[in-house]
Amino acid sequence: MTAALGGAPTEQKVTRLLETILSYVEAWGSGVDAWTDDIAATLPRLREVPAPDWRAMALARLGAEAAEIALTDAAEEMRAVVHTLATWFSGDHPQAQRLRRQIRDAVTPVLRSHRTLLAVGGTVSRKADLLRLAAALERADTDDDAWRLWCTSTGLYSARHVTWETPDIAAGPQTSTWDAPPAAISRRLRTQGARALTGRATRIADTSAARAEARLLAARAQADLERAGSSLAARSGTPLSAWGALGATEAELFLELVSIARNQRSGDGVSTGRSADGRWSLILRPRPGSAVLTIPDGRLAMPDADVEFGT
Repeated sequence: MTAALGGAPTEQKVTRLLETILSYVEAWGSGVDAWTDDIAATLPRLREVPAPDWRAMALARLGAEAAEIALTDAAEEMRAVVHTLATWFSGDHPQAQRLRRQIRDAVTPVLRSHRTLLAVGGTVSRKADLLRLAAALERADTDDDAWRLWCTSTGLYSARHVTWETPDIAAGPQTSTWDAPPAAISRRLRTQGARALTGRATRIADTSAARAEARLLAARAQADLERAGSSLAARSGTPLSAWGALGATEAELFLELVSIARNQRSGDGVSTGRSADGRWSLILRPRPGSAVLTIPDGRLAMPDADVEFGT
């Protein structure tokens, strides 16, 4: 959500953020989150459920004709759900509490974006268009080409006289501008006209140093992404439950691919995802149980799977 809303605030970005918060309130706040305390209070009793009861529940799910290994796997899967619930709803820093805090912290940027949009007041800057026109004029081969480009861009062509007969206006109105009645000026022109008609024209800022720094940061980010991809590729062929802690870039790349893969699931449950630039690919083959990944922002609980990561 932060990446999607980066940059200057616009009406579309603010609307998207509001929709995200309202969706959270509808799906989480009025649903699951209303039962957080009850779920946390029930967890100790769920941990005390004996193994025969888990096997009986697995038998009710799979039927009397199920193989013994299938019953064992189903019982382990249901027992792992208790661990997943504990990760979300209990402990010193449960995931549900972190999610509530993140949504709460998003309220302030929404209000700030609303204030910024109101402060802009509909003013539109043509600075970028003028800079592109100036660069095109500098690249023109001759002065005549530059003049034609200028006329085409601004519409300031030479006057063309029409030979139609016009009425004689020699005896037209002779009222002086000092004696003429005042012209009506709209409120918007009175309130915003000063922005463009007073003060000195601003100088074009020298952004060469900022561009050089941006290129350096982009090169560092790309190198960090390559290292994260190589680190994830080294874990290919292992289950998620056996993974250690992930770094910030590793977690960002992995979660991006998981988000893509969850929408591309085959009939046997295998999920496949590829990054937007086509550089990395991820294949998740489901297996019984669940996995808890440690990332810089906390812990992430998800179904266990065998991972194939590569280019």
